[in-house]
Amino acid sequence: MSDLISTEPLSFKEAQQASFQTLVQLNEVCAKHDCTYSLAYGTLIGAIREHGLIPWDDDIDIMMPRADYDRLREVFLKSGNRIGNLSWVDFYTTKGYPHAIARISDNRYRLVFDNEADYEIGAFVDIYPFDNVGDDDGAAVALLAKTKRLAQLCFLSGRKKFGKDNTRSAAKMAVKAPAYAVAKALGTKYFIERLNKLCGSLGEPGGRYVACSLWPAGDSIPLENKVFPATLFDTIDCAIEGETFPIPRDYDDFLSKTYGDYMRRPDPKDRTTNHMYSVYRS
Repeated sequence: MSDLISTEPLSFKEAQQASFQTLVQLNEVCAKHDCTYSLAYGTLIGAIREHGLIPWDDDIDIMMPRADYDRLREVFLKSGNRIGNLSWVDFYTTKGYPHAIARISDNRYRLVFDNEADYEIGAFVDIYPFDNVGDDDGAAVALLAKTKRLAQLCFLSGRKKFGKDNTRSAAKMAVKAPAYAVAKALGTKYFIERLNKLCGSLGEPGGRYVACSLWPAGDSIPLENKVFPATLFDTIDCAIEGETFPIPRDYDDFLSKTYGDYMRRPDPKDRTTNHMYSVYRS
């Protein structure tokens, strides 16, 4: 940590605001280059239920049609992968990056992870690419069953050591141990290449359904609830924290299908963060 200017990590609120300001800057880049996106997952719940950020949520999520995801990547790479304070981070641009989805990093900050190798990322926004998965929702669900297993192993391949991380049940821990051994033996590149190949195997632009086949996260969500109409990216504006962002016009359908009663706050004991890292000013 010798190259960090600050010696004390940011408070949770400061780190959350750093990620939010990364989103503000990214919003400007997407508008300038006509890249369609929407707030997603916990960030979208915050916009609707909290009229801001969820107080205990520690990341920012957006989703993009695959074509816009690819175009945004090209915008960054043609700019030397630096637009203002921002950079595009994925497995192919950033040595040691262990995830299938990309992130936008604000280089004014630096993250130090508990159980991931350092790959020099700052405060970030997660970008979930949504592929067209054709007109057959059953085939789309079958695809997600394959990619979910690969995504889980891809995640494990990036762990420095075997540990509990976010796993909460003893049964899942028993399965996790051999899965970890397999994941480390095959390596992150193997899973990312398999995932990218599968994600392009179903559907063409203009099909009825879309899904984040690259990273169908959420163990408690049935796979059929992760397939959405292609109209998902028909957006409206939503103001949060003094800024305006696009959200799905049919946000209630998306959130209800994904989370059920998303307007009900979880019990206080469940209001926890998901990531294990500290954020520093660099």
